[in-house]
Amino acid sequence: MKYFLVNDFFSSKQFGFLKGRSTALQLLNIIDEWTLSLDSGGQIDCIYMDFEKAFDKVPHKRLISKLHSYGINSNIVAWITDFLDKRQFRVIVNDKFSSWHDVLSGIPQGSILGPILFIIYINDLPDFCNNLYAKLYIYADDTKLFRHIRNSDDQDNLQCDINKVKDWANEWLLKLNVEKCCSMSFTANINNACTTKYYIGDSVVQHELKKLDSVNDLGVKFDSKLSFSEHINGKVNKAYSILGIIKRNFIYMDKDTFILLYKAMVRPHLEYANSVWCPHKKGDIDAIEKVQKRATKLVISLKHLPYTERLQRLKLPTLKYRRLRGDMIEVFKIIHNYYDSCAVVKLNLHPFSITRGNKFKLQKFNCHYNIRKYSFGSRVVNVWNSLPDYVVEADSVNAFKNRLDKHWTNQDVVYDYNSDLTGTGGLPVCA
Repeated sequence: MKYFLVNDFFSSKQFGFLKGRSTALQLLNIIDEWTLSLDSGGQIDCIYMDFEKAFDKVPHKRLISKLHSYGINSNIVAWITDFLDKRQFRVIVNDKFSSWHDVLSGIPQGSILGPILFIIYINDLPDFCNNLYAKLYIYADDTKLFRHIRNSDDQDNLQCDINKVKDWANEWLLKLNVEKCCSMSFTANINNACTTKYYIGDSVVQHELKKLDSVNDLGVKFDSKLSFSEHINGKVNKAYSILGIIKRNFIYMDKDTFILLYKAMVRPHLEYANSVWCPHKKGDIDAIEKVQKRATKLVISLKHLPYTERLQRLKLPTLKYRRLRGDMIEVFKIIHNYYDSCAVVKLNLHPFSITRGNKFKLQKFNCHYNIRKYSFGSRVVNVWNSLPDYVVEADSVNAFKNRLDKHWTNQDVVYDYNSDLTGTGGLPVCA
């Protein structure tokens, strides 16, 4: 792993099993690219590809040849070869055993080496597709191929790229599961969306890809308008379900027990990757906050107090505040290189020195559609630029969090659901 990292061998499009990269970071990159393209019109067509039993189908000999091609020390390659070699399996049915057979493919799962060997094996997929018209992202074996569609030529080019990925899969013996591969279109104006059929196959058989209205991608549900309303509704319902379980099993809860259960079992569902799907519509914002309003009433001694006072007693900020704070933490990590620099969302620092604000001020840009206006790279600009130097120049993430909270010391900001940190109704805006 150190050899690959030092030599920068891993593709910038691979986000699985690598330090400084994550599911949320990949989705932020994709959302940033999609909304930037959609702000100029057209639509995004995305192909979601699934490799059939990918970890079990990696051919050992071809994997070893790839390890050699990267120049890995021959002793290490020999050790890995021995790790994979002379494995056997048999099948039992109705107490009858088959004979033993050699295992010629597959990464041993449950091992430290397994994920590393797999991402090495699939690492050249983006390079193989370097000349694609479309863009490709992978998380382990989950592969997305997408292109900004403005005319029929763009659609034809995307189909050509699908064929190239299919060629790579054939060459390296990783079969695509065409039944699970699908396509989806995203657009800022659903009325102007065009319908296109895409196919995976060969010269004999062409399989038409299913066209979906929504898709679950790395734990976040995407809809065709990128509104994330379905995702929010699903997470809210899940949180209510868990609250019901807690209520049935804990007749009386003190504050400490509630905080432990709520933070461990409920709030994570409402906050996973929220920098990707952060809501701007009042209905969605209210729906999320109502979960915490109901949850805090489980503490019997606080049940009859107003929501703001319940939060103060429990020392819980509003979820709206936590989302805004989380956005600022993400910006801090990106600007100060806490993530892999090859895999972060590009935030443009202001090219000129400005006396007001901080020295890491971000550049503003114009937006035509809300789909871009409320995306991460756009909505964080005003709030980040309003922070003073002593906050943004913190020497660690924890120091930044403490300074940010201290800067936003007003309790109305932390505990009042109707408070506004941005001066724009709680919603950052573009220039």
